[in-house]
Amino acid sequence: MVEWGVDSDVKPLKSIAVHTPTVGELEVIRRNPRENLFVASPDVQKAITQHSALVGVLHEEGVKVFDIPSLSGMMRPNLVFCRDLAVITKKGAIICSFALPPRQGEEKVVQQFFGTLRIPIILDISKQHPDLSFEGGDLVFINEAVAIGESERTVSVISEIFNQLGIFKKILAFPLPKGFIHLDTVFTMIKEHVGLSYIPVLPARFIRELQVLGIKLISVSSWKELGNLAANVLTLRPGKVISAAENTETNSNLKRHGIDVIEVELSEFLKGLGGPRCLTLPLER
Repeated sequence: MVEWGVDSDVKPLKSIAVHTPTVGELEVIRRNPRENLFVASPDVQKAITQHSALVGVLHEEGVKVFDIPSLSGMMRPNLVFCRDLAVITKKGAIICSFALPPRQGEEKVVQQFFGTLRIPIILDISKQHPDLSFEGGDLVFINEAVAIGESERTVSVISEIFNQLGIFKKILAFPLPKGFIHLDTVFTMIKEHVGLSYIPVLPARFIRELQVLGIKLISVSSWKELGNLAANVLTLRPGKVISAAENTETNSNLKRHGIDVIEVELSEFLKGLGGPRCLTLPLER
């Protein structure tokens, strides 16, 4: 039985899930990038090398890595962005429900995966609320609270469902600016009281809530790097993150603030609007 349980985005990361992309999946994206939610065609071999390097860093940092297998006969090229599949809590897993057709069906993959690992499912939105959408990239743990981004892929009523579930002490829900697909593309936590964001895009109400919680923000260096997923870092432990090497200015800014940054080249996945956080699903912190 696998140890599991997450109630933070910054506590030391003990185990994590990834999906190793296959040549076949990447070829589907390369031939039809727009239909598969990429802005440009990835270089297949380069993508495989980059993903392997990311997993290698996780191993080097002492994180136990589990691979989410594809289901036989089911081609889901975006499965590599496994953050959106689910949210692990201290009570069990919340399985998400996808808004866009290219990702619908991935829920079955993670249902089987959690069954194999014997992680209990406390809420399956895809089954219990099939008319609603919620993706894991729209939830960020902020110490004892969680923030939920109401986006193109997550409906506002989700926060009410989570309130009824009663597992989060405080929920901060707010609409994201148009054009941002997930909360974790504009805001992530990197220490107990430090977040990373491009402040001009955050709603004033959310900034006030962060101030009440004592959260300080380090800024992504530019609008350009925000669009290149500079905010989408994976925190390994307080003050240590994995970041896309392509975002040089933001990485330098993080280092100036005393953050330990491991830079991994992820250019081929940035074409799919996913960074280190999008490519990983924490199982235990």
